[in-house]
Formats: sequence, C-alpha cells, structure tokens
Amino acid sequence: IIHMSQNNDVICVKVSDPMEQIIPEEAIVITDEQWQLKIRGGQDRLQKKVHEDFDMRFGSFSEEMKKYGINVLSVNTEDDTDKQVQYMMAALLNKKR
Repeated sequence: IIHMSQNNDVICVKVSDPMEQIIPEEAIVITDEQWQLKIRGGQDRLQKKVHEDFDMRFGSFSEEMKKYGINVLSVNTEDDTDKQVQYMMAALLNKKR
C-alpha cells in the first residue's frame, strides 16, 4: 500500500461493526485455541476500556497511514454505506482545496 501511494491516490476504508466497540451486558465467554475467558459485560470500566482501545487502534492506524499520504475512511455496518462514502469523499475533496 505504501509503495502504491507513492505514485497513486490511495484511500483505505476501515469497515467496523458497532459490536466491536461494546461488550454485551450478559456474561460472555471468549475463547481461542488455548484459553477460555468469561467476562461480565455490565462493568462500566470494562465497557469504557473496550471503547477507548477501539478508538486508540483506529487512531494509531490512521496516523501511520497519514505519514505516507494515505487517507483512512471509517465506514460502519449500521448506516447506509453509499451515504457514508459520499459524505467522507466530499470532506476529503474540501480538505484538498
């Protein structure tokens, strides 16, 4: 992507689902190949940490891409995709003027 951006306009689109930013109120079990973890979702501190972590990871990625002149757009799975892209592309064009 970085190499392509040297001679082309490149735009990254981060697609996210609102469920990435929240933990359900009910207790959930998260597993991988080795471990199993039960989480009580109703904890405000945990909800805040998950939301902050999501924002931090997106911000870090966006900042890294900016170093190479690559714009990052964020699209969610909840709202109309066409309208989100139109809005963000208009904002990018206004920014370049």
